[in-house]
Amino acid sequence: MLLQQQGIETVYLEVIRDNHAAVALYQSLGFYATLWALRLPEYRTSGPPVPGRIAALSHPCPCFGAPLRRVTASFPGLLDPLTFATLPCQVVTLEQRAFAVLTTAGSRPVLSFLWVEPAARRQGLARELLMALAQQFPGIGTSVTVPETFTPLFAAAGYTPLSLQQYEMTMDLADAKSA
Repeated sequence: MLLQQQGIETVYLEVIRDNHAAVALYQSLGFYATLWALRLPEYRTSGPPVPGRIAALSHPCPCFGAPLRRVTASFPGLLDPLTFATLPCQVVTLEQRAFAVLTTAGSRPVLSFLWVEPAARRQGLARELLMALAQQFPGIGTSVTVPETFTPLFAAAGYTPLSLQQYEMTMDLADAKSA
């Protein structure tokens, strides 16, 4: 396979939960549900805004380079480093330890990326940043699906899941070759 020649060993995709025909098709091609039990909902703010403290940074933002490099090193398939260099977006930070990237191409900003420095995790910075974004940009939502394990974080910040939900499916190319 061409993908294997390029060193790609695993292919991931997201499929809409209620699209049973697509799920069956992908399963027939060798994909299996890796996050079947974990739904991947999108979120949108709801309820009254809560005051917060954030700082907007100009784009491109050199201070965001280090966190982005760590994320792409840990999760190489998650994010292309050029994504935010080519999209109209704004980097927002809280104490230079929690970062959010807002895509600004549409009528209102959309949360595309959220990152908290590992040493600053479990201190409430992500929740505080999400709350501040909701206050500054009422109705803000996520542009991508988020693992359901983050539901408590988004709920605590005043976000609600949208009805469209997806599952992650995976195909190991070595297994597909032998099938």
